[in-house]
Amino acid sequence: MAEHQRSDRWTVVTIAHENPEVIKRFVAWHKDAGAAEITIFFDKPDDPAIGLVAQMEGVNAVGCDTRFWSSLKLTPDSRFTKRQNAACRLGYDAAAAGWVLNIDADELLYIQGVRVGEFLASQPRNCRGVLVRPAERVLINGDEDQAAFRAPMPREVIEAVYGDLAGLVIRNDGLVGHNIGKSILRTGLGKFWLRQHYGQLPDGEQMVDATYGAEDGALLLHFFNRGYDDWRRKLDYRLANRGFRHRMRAVLQEARDAQDEDRLKTLFEQLHHMTPAQAETLGRHGLLHRPDLDLDAKIARYFPK
Repeated sequence: MAEHQRSDRWTVVTIAHENPEVIKRFVAWHKDAGAAEITIFFDKPDDPAIGLVAQMEGVNAVGCDTRFWSSLKLTPDSRFTKRQNAACRLGYDAAAAGWVLNIDADELLYIQGVRVGEFLASQPRNCRGVLVRPAERVLINGDEDQAAFRAPMPREVIEAVYGDLAGLVIRNDGLVGHNIGKSILRTGLGKFWLRQHYGQLPDGEQMVDATYGAEDGALLLHFFNRGYDDWRRKLDYRLANRGFRHRMRAVLQEARDAQDEDRLKTLFEQLHHMTPAQAETLGRHGLLHRPDLDLDAKIARYFPK
């Protein structure tokens, strides 16, 4: 495996279809964490959030119109994951030397006790890609102001926390969103496919040479919901783009197709809320995290009113 030059420079790339407040959080967090550049491909070319960030130093805001997709031999109706990977690969190829973090706009990279650049510069010279595992936001007693995140869980903890609902989340290690994580890849790696979670060589090898998680103080904070209204707004989009595992998708789709809003609200609460007892069980196993994010201050710093 080739050795690479040590670097603490990193770029963030994402494709976004989000509320402007989510974009502000994403940009403020990663600029504050030391990202040299942030490239956002806006899936809607007229997204109102473009105006919030287009003039910011170190931020590239790209409206993905028909001409843009045509330049990648795609259309606005091409499968979302295909468009996502193509756009973010474009961002990877355009990045200056260093590292590229490829994540979703509802995710934040959190490294405890050290700057992200220092963390990356400390990686072995032969490391091509670093995978950071996810921690998914949960609401304890419905408190939307809390920053509480559940980490992937072993089967016995899933069953203890979720009881009869465990079958819906057991394949995802107790999470509703993805349980893999997202990668930070060195630049200049040559021919490979950029997938949602990692780089992949033509022979199928995943370019993951180091994996970090909660036990290392590294979390990919996944804000999979911002309350029921936001979750419900995204539901059709997620169902259409394989945003859930098969069993979960079937249950949610059945309730959605029946227009059973009460059932959907109940499922949302069962999946994304936690009682104090559930939270205590997770905490006892070291799987509930409450990092000090200070998000309001970071957002105010970069987006003063």
